[in-house]
Amino acid sequence: GQYGLAVFETYLRSKQERDRHRFLKFVEWFYNNRIEEDRLGAYWLTDVALPAYRNPGPWQSAFVQSRALSLLLRGYQLTGNKSYLEVAEDALNPFLYAVSEGGVTSFTEWGPFYEEYTTQVPTLVLNGLIFSLCGLYDFVRVCPENDLAQRLFWEGIKTLCHALPAYDLGFWTRYNYCQAAFYPEIDPATVGYHRLHITQLNMLYSVTHKDLFKEYAERWATYDVPRNIVRMYVIKCKSCLLYTSDAADELDGV
Repeated sequence: GQYGLAVFETYLRSKQERDRHRFLKFVEWFYNNRIEEDRLGAYWLTDVALPAYRNPGPWQSAFVQSRALSLLLRGYQLTGNKSYLEVAEDALNPFLYAVSEGGVTSFTEWGPFYEEYTTQVPTLVLNGLIFSLCGLYDFVRVCPENDLAQRLFWEGIKTLCHALPAYDLGFWTRYNYCQAAFYPEIDPATVGYHRLHITQLNMLYSVTHKDLFKEYAERWATYDVPRNIVRMYVIKCKSCLLYTSDAADELDGV
């Protein structure tokens, strides 16, 4: 999905038919490889284990749904093929259901949180929620009359607004807010993900004009200094060592 969007950007710059053809191969892949059900609509499963979250796979993902939406909708705009639009509409359904029901949403105190990684416990990955919102925004952009896409997007934005304070460590940002007993209490973002959070919030400010996103982006940008990077990695290393030790103890018990 990520690579497909990169090829689309190449096509926008080149306007070459070969790049258009390359891009549509990704659209066709998502179209042809979907799983479809009456209740859940169209979705895609990832067949890679998630050992950090104790999910052997396969697993569903709001991030994957988002990438599928973005590609299918661009394919529809390029070709006028309404079959792509119909599958994109079906791909909204998993956002309506909890992870335990085969969907991609954790219903939290903040509101519906669209999960990048789905497991028995909420993982609540910040960048994953925001990337999930990108696909929903693409649907709103292409089909502003679609009430479900509008509702899912703006409910997700509301959730993010409520959740942002929990991801602010006062000197850095959290990668996720996983509260599982087996998971580290604090998992700070790496430097790359911290900077990604800032970029994502600036992007959301540009499309929603919500001042809160700009305020947090500017605040988090001030955290990006050497002493805070060192502090973050000390916490992250300690958390990783503790997590690895606990996992080894469990295996010994088995």
